[in-house]
Amino acid sequence: MNAPTYRDVLRQKKYRFLLSSNLVNRFGDAVDTLAFSWLVYAFTGEGMWAAIVFAVNKIPSVFFLPLSGAIVEKYEKKKVILLCDAIRCALVAALMGLLLAGKLSLPILFSFTFLISTAEAFRMPASNSFITQLPGKELLDRSLVLNVIVSTAAEIAGTAAGGFVIGRLGVSAALLIDVISFVISIGLMLLIRHREEVSAALRQSNSLQIFKDGLFYMKNSPVLVHVIVVALLANAAMAPLDSLQTAAVVEVFHREAGFLSLLNIALSVGMFVGGVIYPALRTRIRDRFLYLLSFLYLGVLYGSLAWFGHFGDRGPAFSLLLVLAYLLYGFAAGFLATGLGIELMENTEQRYMARTTTLFSSVSSLATPVFSAAAGVLAGWMNLPALFLFCSVLIACGLLLCLPRMRKSAEKPAK
Repeated sequence: MNAPTYRDVLRQKKYRFLLSSNLVNRFGDAVDTLAFSWLVYAFTGEGMWAAIVFAVNKIPSVFFLPLSGAIVEKYEKKKVILLCDAIRCALVAALMGLLLAGKLSLPILFSFTFLISTAEAFRMPASNSFITQLPGKELLDRSLVLNVIVSTAAEIAGTAAGGFVIGRLGVSAALLIDVISFVISIGLMLLIRHREEVSAALRQSNSLQIFKDGLFYMKNSPVLVHVIVVALLANAAMAPLDSLQTAAVVEVFHREAGFLSLLNIALSVGMFVGGVIYPALRTRIRDRFLYLLSFLYLGVLYGSLAWFGHFGDRGPAFSLLLVLAYLLYGFAAGFLATGLGIELMENTEQRYMARTTTLFSSVSSLATPVFSAAAGVLAGWMNLPALFLFCSVLIACGLLLCLPRMRKSAEKPAK
């Protein structure tokens, strides 16, 4: 029997509609992410507030994801996805209306950020579950990989389009594109004729108890604890740069929205390539050593950005150097995300998979709002090159503390 191909997957009508919906949705999300980042900085004019709003955006993942996975399991996933997308569409449309009317304020930005992220926290587990229901079991692997490829391509295209639209037409036009993408995505989802059977026992089960069982399971697994700790450290290391990215583009690199878009494209491409080559690398190199290399590069990147702040030449060579730095940043982020995801899946029993993945996302995300807010506060009284240098020193100190354990681990044979 021949192995299934991507063509076999695309013959599935329901899956084609879902893939198209995800493509349009991810494109709009990428445009929206860039637009919102630029809007916050343009509205406040300070990197501090941009970082704090970024932190607020991550808070729902910390507080709602642990229970959202358990709650969503009780309902039809397609209906949950449609409801969450409708809410997000309405919120973005309202935000666009307030921006055009000149009624936008910082508290309103905080509120909309929190509400949109809350809807996303419930959509994520529903989407992850729904995509596994449509293709047959023999096509599942191919369908998941194809979804990642298409979503990444849409993200890169959306990031590129977002920079162009913001630079030429303004933030409100980018928000309008996001609203239109939601409408199209919802329409495509409605074309999927699929009814999920949810057992009465599951509907009546206690969500809190489901959550507690998953938490107890993770706490008693040393490998899963290790994975969460590394993910926490990774999110902590990347939070300052991600939250202050727009401020850095304007204040340190002296560029416009188009360059922010270019950096995000390089980051997305790097993450995709890093994620693709990681499984092959880990057959020859231990996971922990690859994590160490990723953290090492993050330290070097922060130090380089601090130096870039005093770089005299602002010409094409400078831009190319920054794009290359972000491409390598994507590799490091892709290594960490893919490696930790593989370790999580390999060491989790199937019956705990849904709870474990949402708990992992929630707990590991805890570092992002904390360190984003901390970076925002520091940016209020420290210039960005000095802040990046401080981050570089912190990562270097952390690596020095980990080296003894890494040497001991390297003595063991690779997988």
